[in-house]
Amino acid sequence: MTAALEEVATVVAVDGDFVLLEVERGGGCGACTLKGSCGVSALSSAFGRREVQLRLRNTLGALPGEKVLLSIEEGAVARGSATVYAVPLVGLVAGAGIGHWLGTRFGLSLDGMAAVGGLFGLLLGAALAWWIGKSGRGDARFEPVLSRRFPG
Repeated sequence: MTAALEEVATVVAVDGDFVLLEVERGGGCGACTLKGSCGVSALSSAFGRREVQLRLRNTLGALPGEKVLLSIEEGAVARGSATVYAVPLVGLVAGAGIGHWLGTRFGLSLDGMAAVGGLFGLLLGAALAWWIGKSGRGDARFEPVLSRRFPG
């Protein structure tokens, strides 16, 4: 069995086979007791808490007002994070390297060409990450599921 990340949500409405959920965005990762000295926790408290709404298939027959447990595979979150962060970063570094190489080849400003190449690489990497993310939409492996009801 694979590890899963879980979050409690409140059912706001039921629409046929789907349910509208409200999840309160937490204060950082919540993984430790160092919240006072953690940068993630400080950023989260600076931007405040807000609710996120999700529309998911109602596989549990949940009713408005009930609490449900959402689950998503930890591997899916790791792959998504790698796509969002690593692909643009690789594009930035590769673009800067190519720009620097072009600068030496054609006798241009090395720093300027590295900066321009890095910017183009970053933009290309961000576009590629967006495309990868878009092509994964609708894939059930990357979507949260209702795993348990808390009638109430």
